[in-house]
Amino acid sequence: MCKALQDWEAEIREESAAEIARKDEEIEQKTEELIRKNAEIDSLEKRVAELEARLAAANG
Repeated sequence: MCKALQDWEAEIREESAAEIARKDEEIEQKTEELIRKNAEIDSLEKRVAELEARLAAANG
């Protein structure tokens, strides 16, 4: 019985480690996606500010 419990514990530890690795990868991918989206937003904000400045200059 003790050997069975040890085997079960080892299996659970392996499954948990694999799940943690999957979650870590998912978090890394989501973080990279957020960084890219943030860069896009920054670029769009800069472009909007440039267009607003040009419009203001054109309207005197």
